[in-house]
Amino acid sequence: SILLNLEVLKMCLAKVYQGIESDEPILEEIAHVVIDGNRLELESLFGERKVFLGTVLEIDFMKSRVVIEKRSQVIEGE
Repeated sequence: SILLNLEVLKMCLAKVYQGIESDEPILEEIAHVVIDGNRLELESLFGERKVFLGTVLEIDFMKSRVVIEKRSQVIEGE
């Protein structure tokens, strides 16, 4: 069923955390990440897009976990 397939897909998507010790994600269901220097573009399965200035500290593929150090959020159009 389509609903079951969506649930399986969501299990594979990443959650983004601010800092190594964080247990609370700042973004969920991330399907696409672009890293361009200190610019991080994160896009969810449903097209929600956030852009941050910062660095990626860790990616754990087994836990679908991306840890970033966020310096600031970029407002679209800047």
